Amino acid sequence: MNLKKGNISKQLIITFLAVGLLVSSCRYPEASPSWLPLNKRIRGAWTVTEVQKNGVKNNTASPTLAESYNASFEFYQNGQLFIRQSDDNVSRTLSGYWMYTQNKKYISVEFDDRYAHIKRDYEIIKFKTKDLKVRFTDENAVVWTLIFHQDISFLSLNL
Repeated sequence: MNLKKGNISKQLIITFLAVGLLVSSCRYPEASPSWLPLNKRIRGAWTVTEVQKNGVKNNTASPTLAESYNASFEFYQNGQLFIRQSDDNVSRTLSGYWMYTQNKKYISVEFDDRYAHIKRDYEIIKFKTKDLKVRFTDENAVVWTLIFHQDISFLSLNL
């Protein structure tokens, strides 16, 4: 009887260790409950819900007007990017392009902001079904983090 309890205990320990190893190996990008590949998951409208400057939450500062708090990024299947942003009661829609780079660890974006042509490589820190966190360093060595929440998925619309 004690022999069976010992075997069951060993089997449980081995099972827990195996599950732990599997879960910990899915680190980058962060494991998502979604079975969809990244290139499908990103398609949709995403709102910037938080801006961090050098690791400190700062929703009043932003690297550009387009990358400001409450801006909306729309990622389309064909690589088009539209950014909707409001400032001083004026709404703007900017257009550009996006694509994954460096083995899908970065999202490269290119767009014309109000004052300049912007090219960025956003490092993907976290990517879940409805949450996206990216980071980049600007030309002044400031580290910016943008946290997005997906408002609308374009998957069912095939966009």
